[in-house]
Amino acid sequence: MKKRTYSALRRARIRMGLLQIELAERTGIKQSAISLMERRGIRRVDKALQIARALQCTVDEILDDPKK
Repeated sequence: MKKRTYSALRRARIRMGLLQIELAERTGIKQSAISLMERRGIRRVDKALQIARALQCTVDEILDDPKK
């Protein structure tokens, strides 16, 4: 069985007890975009800042380390 790994963004969202739709409402970013960012990563700095503020964490905490 393949072990599933989750993105740093998803882990931070779950740690705050939020659903994707709730994070979307807090940030003004569409839920479908949140879902895509959890799967493929955050590509825009402004979106990373919005999400980090909503999750009360740093941008570093929600970005995946490509070296891992």
